[in-house]
Amino acid sequence: MIVEAAMIAVGTYWGAFHFVPLLRRIRLERLLRKNAAAALPLIRKELGRNGPTGHRDVVGFLLAECLFLLGDFTGAMESVRNVDPRALQRMAPMFGGLMRLLYVNGMVYFLSVGGDLAGAAALVDELHRASARWRVRSFLGTAVRDTLATFYYHSGHRTRARQLFEECLAAWPRVSFSERLLHDGVERGLAISRYYLGRLDLAEGRMDQGLARIAESARQLPGTFFAEEPGRLAHGTEWIPCPPPKPRLSGS
Repeated sequence: MIVEAAMIAVGTYWGAFHFVPLLRRIRLERLLRKNAAAALPLIRKELGRNGPTGHRDVVGFLLAECLFLLGDFTGAMESVRNVDPRALQRMAPMFGGLMRLLYVNGMVYFLSVGGDLAGAAALVDELHRASARWRVRSFLGTAVRDTLATFYYHSGHRTRARQLFEECLAAWPRVSFSERLLHDGVERGLAISRYYLGRLDLAEGRMDQGLARIAESARQLPGTFFAEEPGRLAHGTEWIPCPPPKPRLSGS
């Protein structure tokens, strides 16, 4: 998860009271990447444990990510709504701006996939300003652009969504080796960007290219709802809806 990797990257260290929960969250994140269904009960258990300021809020983002991968978009959205941004900033006060960015990025993403486009739109301008500070080939810069692309897809801004997803598809493989040591989400980000581009291809009539992209994404994300999408598309029961034919929110 971006939150954990950012903390490690800036070398934040608070002693054993903070460091032990950090290690537990990292282990949960790694399990989440391998097996979301197996990670879910352990993440819920971690939410009930005592920890330092912000611990439950970071775990809340992990829960949202896990629920999203399993197709529970409403549950993911409700999980991030319970996150306290002030607790996140108190968790790492010397990096308050970064923690705010991580909070806003997560909120926009999970509100978008959960269907609360008005809530996501209220934070998009702030996310745009924050994204301008990060080069596109960095992990965080690419993740923020991926979030913006997801918002534009679900709000019906197809051209803008395609532009950003194509930027992400090109940028994910170029994330530096040093950042890859800190983040294990590069391949997942690449696969999800490819999936959304495939859905845009289908909506625009490029059927063969779209289906090929979605099938490749499914192979890269076993154990998630993405793996079910090729079969579901054939029956019209896909998890992710088609992009709206026109923008749902003016000015977003």
